[in-house]
Amino acid sequence: MGSDRVGALISQDNFLTQISILAAIRVIALYVGVTQVGWSVAGEEPVRLAEPSALGSALIFYFAMWAAVAFIAVCMHWMKKNMEARYGLMSVLS
Repeated sequence: MGSDRVGALISQDNFLTQISILAAIRVIALYVGVTQVGWSVAGEEPVRLAEPSALGSALIFYFAMWAAVAFIAVCMHWMKKNMEARYGLMSVLS
């Protein structure tokens, strides 16, 4: 499958939606986990966060994931531009 076809299959809008949904799943799991389940050390009483603290942590986590995705995208763009890769994926994997 050529790179043109892959690009056509993965539109930018669809990609951003998928990243947003996947990041939101993790944020919701974090929020529920720290407010409802909590965590314990050595079997003691579980520690839970208050809802405002958990909400702040969850939002920071969401934006940190977006920052990580942006950083990786910038690094990939820089490598593609500066290293002028001439090898296909199958050549690299073999």
